[in-house]
This record gives sequence, structure tokens and C-alpha cells, in this order.
Amino acid sequence: MSVLEIERGDGIMVLRLNRPERLNALNPELRGALAEAWTEFRDSRDLEIAIFTGTGRAFCAGEDMKESVARGTVGAGTDPRSKLPNPYNDGTLDKPVIVAVNAMLLRRLRFRVTVNTDNRLMSGVTMSSEFETLSRTFGFGLDEMQWLTLNAMKSAFAPFDQRLRLINGVIKPGYARLLAETEFAETAARY
Repeated sequence: MSVLEIERGDGIMVLRLNRPERLNALNPELRGALAEAWTEFRDSRDLEIAIFTGTGRAFCAGEDMKESVARGTVGAGTDPRSKLPNPYNDGTLDKPVIVAVNAMLLRRLRFRVTVNTDNRLMSGVTMSSEFETLSRTFGFGLDEMQWLTLNAMKSAFAPFDQRLRLINGVIKPGYARLLAETEFAETAARY
């Protein structure tokens, strides 16, 4: 089992921390694997966007203190790979990175999570492409997308009455139509 799972395709690199039994806590092996992966992402002409996430119920618990105490040192330790330059930590990446924490956990905890693009004109990233990536990579459906869209409008820089009109007059009816059409298509496909 690799401590870091990597997928590559369509210009996207997905880096998935894979130590769920330790809540994806950092140890020298994982630090080294991350340094190598972020260097590959930075240097690749084929990879344009990275998605950084974790397996299991936590994105990353931070330092693996159990291992650090056993080693007698915190951080990199003596593993030579963990001392490699890490473009993510050094701030030398000039490509977008999406850090994908467990949005559904945050939803249950009543956090307001949104999906945003940085600079659409410069990056060529759109909300449609962001939602498509969420659907393809994390299995988000219309319910999760509606929740994210509503959160975005609730957090928008607009007067409250305008946000409320858009939520009740555009967003909710639009998603209701999409959900009805999807349900109809799924029912029709069964016959």
C-alpha cells in the first residue's frame, strides 16, 4: 500500500494521502512521497491542475506524533526523501491546487462550504469545469452541487434581499427542474 496514491489524466493530478489508519498524519515516508509528487506536478507540461485530498475520515491530522516520539524527532527525521525540496511547502508552484477536504463532513457540522474559481480569465477554469471535476473525482451529485451553489449565494457580496431573491427565484427552482429531469431520465432508462 502506497502512503500517497496518485492519479493522472486530462491535465489533472490527484494526490491522495493514504494513511487512513493514522488519519493521514505526516511521517518521513509521506513527506518524501509528497515532495516527489509536487516536483513532478510543478515540472510537468501535461499536468495543469492538482487536487490534493486524503482517504478515510480525515484529510490530514498533521504530524504523526506517535512516530515522532518513537523516532525521537519531529518532522523530517532521518529519511533522505523527506529532506527533498517540496514546491508545495516552498510556495513555488505556479499552477492551481484544489485542496479537497471532506465537504460532506463539513456539511454535517454546518460549515458553509463553497466552490470558487480564482481568476477564470487567466486560468481557463469555469464553475462548470469545477463542478464536473467534483462529480468525476468525488462522485458529487445534484444534491451536493445545489448545496454548494446555495452556500455560494448565501456568502455572496450582495444585499441580503437580492441574495434571497436569487436563491428562491432562480437557484432552487433551477435545481428542482434538474432533479426532476434527472429522475425522469433515470426512470425512463429502466423501461
